[in-house]
Order: sequence, then structure tokens, then C-alpha cells
Amino acid sequence: MYVWGRRHQYVNLSFLGIFNFTAPYLPWVLLAFSVVLRSSPVVDLLGMVAGAAPPRRRHCRCSAVLRLALAGFA
Repeated sequence: MYVWGRRHQYVNLSFLGIFNFTAPYLPWVLLAFSVVLRSSPVVDLLGMVAGAAPPRRRHCRCSAVLRLALAGFA
């Protein structure tokens, strides 16, 4: 979501037909919705961090990073 929102900066979105915003704010809107539903915001924040990290290599080691991150929640 984060990467898509950054690549489509000028796309207008609507959340539940109430809030209108542009695509770069989509991760933040979903984070706020998770907090309102009393869900853990950790997964949303991890997604934002992973999306904001610049790609350093051709082959991503995302699965290894994700396993390490989720190991603390098991």
C-alpha cells in the first residue's frame, strides 16, 4: 500500500464514503482505522517501514526480515 500510494500521488480515494484523501495518505488512514478498531498497529507500521526503505539489492530479503519481525509475536 505504501509503495502504491507513493507511485500514485494524485489519485483521490474515499474511505467508507466519509473521508476523502489522496493515495499517499492511505497507509495512515488504514493505521488510524486499525487503532479505532483496537487492533494492533504494529503490522501497519512494519508495512510502512518496509515500504519506505529504499531497495538496496536486486533480490529482496523481505521474507527473512519478515520472519525475524514476526518471531517476536509468536
